[in-house]
Amino acid sequence: MNMRTQSFVHFCHRAASLLALFLAASCFLPVTAQAFDFGGVTASGTHVCSGPTERQCVVSGSIFRNCIDAANALKVQDCCRTNLSCSRDPKTGAKKCESASTSTKFTLDYCVGSSGRR
Repeated sequence: MNMRTQSFVHFCHRAASLLALFLAASCFLPVTAQAFDFGGVTASGTHVCSGPTERQCVVSGSIFRNCIDAANALKVQDCCRTNLSCSRDPKTGAKKCESASTSTKFTLDYCVGSSGRR
């Protein structure tokens, strides 16, 4: 073998060794370790809508890389804008509905990884 072929074989051997080490380390890490989690996450969050009743609505999704991305994406999916906020007049009992303008508060309810952990 010439020198160039030997160098290439040596490089391939080293790369294979590093890959094997990486895979072994990912198998033995504790469940709480997040460094090698390649799956996506499913998450859900609750918006509190402005208006007299402070109604709530829920948004969810499953296309996120991690819980931070999920929280950021779900926070801007303001479901309050399309829903009505209704209340009853205490004196007359008449039902009054108005469009809930925007979310005043968002809470991430859950975030679960594809492997069942987060």
